[in-house]
Amino acid sequence: MRFKFVLSAVLMAAISVSASGQARQNLVQGQIDHGFYVGSSTKLTDLDGVFTPIPGARAGLIIDRTFMIGAAAYFMLDKNETDFVVNDRAVEILLTYGGLQLMYAGNSDRLFHYEAGTLIGFGGLNYTDRGTDLNLTNSSHIFVLEPEAALVLNVTDHVQVSSGLSYRWIVGNLEEEVVKDSDLSGPALSLMLSVGAL
Repeated sequence: MRFKFVLSAVLMAAISVSASGQARQNLVQGQIDHGFYVGSSTKLTDLDGVFTPIPGARAGLIIDRTFMIGAAAYFMLDKNETDFVVNDRAVEILLTYGGLQLMYAGNSDRLFHYEAGTLIGFGGLNYTDRGTDLNLTNSSHIFVLEPEAALVLNVTDHVQVSSGLSYRWIVGNLEEEVVKDSDLSGPALSLMLSVGAL
């Protein structure tokens, strides 16, 4: 008898709460819009006095039209002959890097808005000394940290173009007599195109 009484009381309480029509309280209120993006990105930078474009690609998820988490990768397509000298010859270098990209978008519903974030990743540097008969080639692993801020234009609901400024910090086990970390670190201008459920 007591069991039936307790069960009835629990059912009555559940019905009462349901009938009250109150919305459940959550840490994040309202509908959350999720999306994704893929796109191209080109870094225009200076490597030891030589103007160098570094094309790349990026992709990721968009959370509530505000936070973006994804990945980006950049590859020099042509070797860049720099002023780094080995055996009285300029050294050719080929830089590649990529990794995790975290971004914040402010006022993303406006025609023009901004993004700010950083890329954290790894890469490699290949450099070739063609001043000898051996054509000596070496490679080194590098760590990259590249914070960036960009101005974004919403072209359509699914297309954005943007331009930004970044600064590339590189730390690696480089051959100090050939190239230093500071030779590869520096500012860059970014030109980006993004498509997706923005």
